[in-house]
Amino acid sequence: MAMVRLPEALRPVDRWRQLIARVPPEVLDEVKTSARRLTSVRKPRDLLSVLETEVGRLSRVVVPTFAHHPLPLRGRRRAEMLAATAAAAAAAFVELDELAVLFTEGVAAPTVPAAGASLLVAFVVEVWIAVSLRVHQIEAAGREVDMNVLASEVNSAILDLDMTGVKQLSTRVAGAVGKRVARRWAGALAPGVGMVIDGVAARRTVAAISRMPVDAHPPASPRPTDSMAPIASHTSTNRV
Repeated sequence: MAMVRLPEALRPVDRWRQLIARVPPEVLDEVKTSARRLTSVRKPRDLLSVLETEVGRLSRVVVPTFAHHPLPLRGRRRAEMLAATAAAAAAAFVELDELAVLFTEGVAAPTVPAAGASLLVAFVVEVWIAVSLRVHQIEAAGREVDMNVLASEVNSAILDLDMTGVKQLSTRVAGAVGKRVARRWAGALAPGVGMVIDGVAARRTVAAISRMPVDAHPPASPRPTDSMAPIASHTSTNRV
């Protein structure tokens, strides 16, 4: 496992693009699968429905990979700011020309799949930031990451539910995440408004996961110095 270097101070859209370039290949493959499914979308009203399905799917598969490739984010404020900036930049990128299409009647232009793909990437980056901060919190507390618990914590933060509520959803949690994020995007798809709404929502996700207790993760076991270290404690050449 290696931490991923963050891009230096840049314009928000440039920073967002550079951050995407550092997404682990396994996650990019999953996003590309989702993007291919978006290519069939031609009517604006169909976009959010497909996005809902793909967000639910991605929420299940990307957390373990991100836990093994955390960003070097150990402070809540910095993580919140990066999440808000990345989400707002993604929304701004979409608003440049794609979002106008979403409010037209009839058949949408070919840019609709591109708009959907941008929103999916924004969601994935939001999850990456939340997971990164959480992994570092857990290990700083002398505990090991339980992947099942971590996945539930991410869902809890996105859904704004406590862990009991997430557990009660059981097999329906992925669908609930998809619906929640799709509703958020539906409100954010107004030019000039999307940047604010999505940025605030992403920041809220990071803040929510940072406040959770770490007790559900098991204490770290003593290990020989030559054995595998906890997930996020490996030395990395990727620096901030």
